[in-house]
Amino acid sequence: MWSTTETTARWSRLRGLLQLAAVVACGLMVTGCGRPGTPPRQTVPVSGTVTLMKAPVPFATIEFASKAGRDVQSAEVIDGKFQFPAEHGLPPGEYHVRILPYEAEIEAFQKFPADKQRAIVAARKSLPKGYTRDGALAATISNSPPNELTFDLRP
Repeated sequence: MWSTTETTARWSRLRGLLQLAAVVACGLMVTGCGRPGTPPRQTVPVSGTVTLMKAPVPFATIEFASKAGRDVQSAEVIDGKFQFPAEHGLPPGEYHVRILPYEAEIEAFQKFPADKQRAIVAARKSLPKGYTRDGALAATISNSPPNELTFDLRP
């Protein structure tokens, strides 16, 4: 059995190690675990239109999934237009693009006026299902703007 002095000394060392571990963990959370000197990835603004037989898609979600498998980002399509501003842009590269029915939480949906609710429901029914799969659409995002894309869907 340890004496009271030895037990106190052991607890003191253990407490010191736990405090050091907490400081290191906090430091990693604040600074990140990336490699030192690695610059942040470049992103560029992307915008465009989504139409169905040349008519603007009133409500949808557009999703860009990097073919390199690193990123998936989405934006709302409203009245046929979508946008990723520079601060939330996409890294240059090749992407699979999917057009998905607009999904709103029930509370958010109920806040829309009745005519918008009807338009959302109609858009969900008219959106061709083939564009919800990877590989149906593709896009290349270049290093230099403008990255203005157009997707004209067909039934």
